[in-house]
This record gives sequence, C-alpha cells and structure tokens, in this order.
Amino acid sequence: CEIYTQITRGSAPYGLAYPEPSVPRLTMFAVPVDRAALAEKRAKGVNVITEKDERWSRCDVNTLNRLPEVVAKQKAAISRAYDALFVRDGKITEATEASFFIYKDGVLWTHPENNFIHKNVVRRLLMERLSKDLDLQIIERAFDKDFALKADEAFLCGPRCEFMPVT
Repeated sequence: CEIYTQITRGSAPYGLAYPEPSVPRLTMFAVPVDRAALAEKRAKGVNVITEKDERWSRCDVNTLNRLPEVVAKQKAAISRAYDALFVRDGKITEATEASFFIYKDGVLWTHPENNFIHKNVVRRLLMERLSKDLDLQIIERAFDKDFALKADEAFLCGPRCEFMPVT
C-alpha cells in the first residue's frame, strides 16, 4: 500500500482569505499497489507520449490543482501509453507523476530542480545517494525530445512507479 497524505488550511465558507480561526485538516488514506503489475511493466519497459506542459509556473508547490496532470495521464491511457512527458518551450520537464532521466554516454541527464518540476523523494534519493554509490555523473540540464531519443536508456522515477524503464 501507499499512504496518501493531504493537509489543507481547513474548511470554511467560500472565500480566498484564510478563515479565522484556521483549523488545518489532515486527510490520509491507503492506496493498494499492484506490485506484480509494476514488476511486469518494469521487466518490459513502458512507453510514454509527450504533452504540452500547460501547468502553472509553480509546479514545485504541491496543490490540489492537478488538472493538467489528470488530462495528460488520461491522454496517455487513451494512447495505451504508461505516462505522458510534459514539454515546456521545447524541453522535457517531467512526467505526470514522476521525474524523467536519460542515460547517455555514461552520464545521467535530468531537468534541473526548479519551479517547473515536482520534488519527489525517489529523485532526491537517486541524486544524493545512488549516484554516489554507483559513481554516476548527473547533469541537471533541460533537454529536448530529440536528445532524449538518442539516449542509451531512459526511465521514470517517483514514489508510485519507483524506477520504471522507458522504451
């Protein structure tokens, strides 16, 4: 299972200003994970589509406004793809629920951590620990689809998919 956690400023009559007094609301629930299905996908690799990144400019802020991710993920499902990669100004930013990495010429490449991508613990683990343990150089630089298509390998990493090869 995965544990989904959401904290809000609490419920109040409609309005944009914070309610007084503000009583935060915590919501948590367990989501079952089909580990066998993930392992099967991981063994074969998955395909992805690209989608114009129409999200706001503060993707690093976790909010409940995930409509662009929902729409892109649905387009991927309709296309029988595992996920969608967002493209902003010609550069791949990330997938709907995961970071995107490529391995090319002995180097891992990924979009720099900034306001256009979500932070995730699996990405941080890869960047801070695994890359050192495996003596991998990581370059954080935006790249386009053509550069990604020339990669030796590509993968998604995130809390839901963990590490997922992209074919």
